[in-house]
Amino acid sequence: MHCPAYAGQRIGKRWLWYVEGRNLTGRKYAATTGMARTLGGADGPQFLPGDGRSFHAGLQWQL
Repeated sequence: MHCPAYAGQRIGKRWLWYVEGRNLTGRKYAATTGMARTLGGADGPQFLPGDGRSFHAGLQWQL
Protein backbone atom coordinates (compact mmCIF):
# COMPACT_ATOMS: atom_id res chain seq x y z
CA MET A 1 0.00 0.00 0.00
CA HIS A 2 1.27 3.48 -0.83
CA CYS A 3 -0.04 6.73 0.56
CA PRO A 4 1.34 10.25 0.16
CA ALA A 5 3.66 11.22 3.01
CA TYR A 6 2.81 14.89 2.78
CA ALA A 7 0.02 17.28 3.72
CA GLY A 8 -0.61 20.84 2.71
CA GLN A 9 -3.12 23.64 2.77
CA ARG A 10 -3.68 26.62 0.49
CA ILE A 11 -3.48 30.08 2.00
CA GLY A 12 -5.23 32.46 -0.36
CA LYS A 13 -4.70 32.13 -4.11
CA ARG A 14 -0.89 32.02 -4.30
CA TRP A 15 0.45 30.53 -1.08
CA LEU A 16 0.67 26.91 0.02
CA TRP A 17 2.24 25.50 3.18
CA TYR A 18 3.19 21.84 3.42
CA VAL A 19 4.84 19.20 5.59
CA GLU A 20 6.36 15.95 4.38
CA GLY A 21 7.88 12.93 6.09
CA ARG A 22 9.86 10.11 4.49
CA ASN A 23 10.93 6.80 6.01
CA LEU A 24 9.63 7.89 9.41
CA THR A 25 10.27 4.44 10.91
CA GLY A 26 13.98 4.62 9.98
CA ARG A 27 13.77 1.28 8.14
CA LYS A 28 16.86 0.26 6.14
CA TYR A 29 16.07 -0.84 2.59
CA ALA A 30 17.60 -1.16 -0.86
CA ALA A 31 16.13 1.54 -3.11
CA THR A 32 17.78 0.13 -6.25
CA THR A 33 19.51 -3.09 -7.16
CA GLY A 34 21.62 -4.07 -10.12
CA MET A 35 24.50 -6.13 -11.40
CA ALA A 36 28.01 -4.80 -11.95
CA ARG A 37 30.80 -6.58 -13.80
CA THR A 38 33.98 -6.89 -11.75
CA LEU A 39 37.53 -6.58 -13.12
CA GLY A 40 37.77 -10.39 -13.05
CA GLY A 41 34.81 -10.64 -15.45
CA ALA A 42 32.31 -11.96 -12.91
CA ASP A 43 28.98 -10.27 -12.23
CA GLY A 44 28.43 -9.01 -8.70
CA PRO A 45 25.30 -7.73 -7.00
CA GLN A 46 24.92 -4.01 -6.39
CA PHE A 47 22.58 -2.61 -3.71
CA LEU A 48 22.03 1.13 -3.35
CA PRO A 49 20.61 2.13 0.04
CA GLY A 50 17.39 4.09 0.39
CA ASP A 51 17.18 7.51 1.98
CA GLY A 52 17.18 7.81 5.74
CA ARG A 53 14.55 9.34 7.96
CA SER A 54 13.63 12.90 6.97
CA PHE A 55 11.05 15.57 7.68
CA HIS A 56 10.44 18.71 5.62
CA ALA A 57 8.18 21.72 5.96
CA GLY A 58 7.85 24.67 3.67
CA LEU A 59 5.97 27.55 2.22
CA GLN A 60 5.40 27.81 -1.53
CA TRP A 61 4.39 30.85 -3.61
CA GLN A 62 2.91 30.35 -7.08
CA LEU A 63 2.65 32.86 -9.91
